[in-house]
Amino acid sequence: MDYMCLSTTNVTNFSSADTIPISHRAKLLMMIQALASLATVVLAAARAIGILQ
Repeated sequence: MDYMCLSTTNVTNFSSADTIPISHRAKLLMMIQALASLATVVLAAARAIGILQ
């Protein structure tokens, strides 16, 4: 779980996180939040590109 949280943080951020969760539950929630925000940005970019074409 620790390594999965570290890799998710490195994939979704351009810098390291300023806070590090301690419990596994907090790590899981932060990973879900990071992936949801990344998916939102990707969908917004895809929509903008689709409008331009």
